[in-house]
Amino acid sequence: MYSRIIQEPAHLEMLKVFLQENKLPFQDVTLNGSYYFTYQSDEDTLVASGGLELYGDYALLRSIAVDENFRGRQLGKQIVNDLLI
Repeated sequence: MYSRIIQEPAHLEMLKVFLQENKLPFQDVTLNGSYYFTYQSDEDTLVASGGLELYGDYALLRSIAVDENFRGRQLGKQIVNDLLI
């Protein structure tokens, strides 16, 4: 598994679809003032995500999602740890 920082509109659209499939808000996800990771399986399938919305010296943790087939592997903890470092 590897992670990727979202920087391109095509990857942002993939993230929005993933969030929608996981019943999370996706309409307001943008690259402006935000920082998003996606996590891909070895087959290059998007299996998890996480992001930060930046507000000056503060950030809002959001869009933490893990595909149901990858849950129970502590991936959510890894995502939060990656974002807080």
